[in-house]
Amino acid sequence: MKKLGNQHTVSMMACDNEMAIWIDPGEMLEIETQNWFASQRNYAQELADAVHGIDINPSTGPVGVRGAEKGDILQVDILDIQLMDQGIMFTFPGSGILGSEMTEIKNTVIEMRDGYAHFNAHIRIPLKPMIGVIGTSPVESVPCFLPGQHGGNMDNQHVGAGSSIYLPVYTSGGGLSLGDLHGVMGDGEISEWGLETSGKVLIKTHIIKQKDLTWPVLETKKDIYFVVSMETIDSAIQEAVRYLVQILQQADGLSKEEAVSLVSLIGHVEICQVVNPIKTIRLRVSKEVIGITLLEAILA
Repeated sequence: MKKLGNQHTVSMMACDNEMAIWIDPGEMLEIETQNWFASQRNYAQELADAVHGIDINPSTGPVGVRGAEKGDILQVDILDIQLMDQGIMFTFPGSGILGSEMTEIKNTVIEMRDGYAHFNAHIRIPLKPMIGVIGTSPVESVPCFLPGQHGGNMDNQHVGAGSSIYLPVYTSGGGLSLGDLHGVMGDGEISEWGLETSGKVLIKTHIIKQKDLTWPVLETKKDIYFVVSMETIDSAIQEAVRYLVQILQQADGLSKEEAVSLVSLIGHVEICQVVNPIKTIRLRVSKEVIGITLLEAILA
């Protein structure tokens, strides 16, 4: 097993980033992410004071996967996520859904132990470790705090241990980067932050040759998610539905009308995050539905 330390980070996902490490398909790699607690800096104050923004969500990478080429799909199996024992939350004016109503600039450190985030002396929240940022290197540079067709800052709470994410490849090696670990996060990321933390992610990659992928696809034990990021929630939903309809037409020989009706029965629109300039939704389809071949159509 190879390891990649958190000194190898990028603030932009881009094709011209030099690979921090090369691995073979099927080889396990442990990736360490940046530590919010490397100093006693007042991150909330810094974020609030930043006039033009600062680098947010530094991601470890890029990782080159030998044999991955433009037009392939990179499958990333997330085998394990190990978090440090504390996380941090921020509040400051202008941040999140109620940013205009926030008056206090504050860092709140939250302990994570015994399977729970200890919000205060009375409130405990079950931990659900997740990766906020994961993506390949896109053709045009994208800051790590934004999502897109390459993946990026999707803030999809189901990107955790036991899931596999499928990402389009735009450059030789793929250029995978990841970071922005959360101990737990609610859909929407209402305050603009999950329980921000750091840790180590164990992954294994595979290459699916010459299969175009328009948007990231996430597979969990029970579901398949089509993850779309656009400037508005409405446009993201419309694009996700259109994408799934096209896949069903190609895979199962359905007419457009039939496919639309089917999506209305089996498609579940869910929110990933609504606080970034680019919003992210996921369209979920249960694996319990019999007779459709979604992953096969995408990957075969």
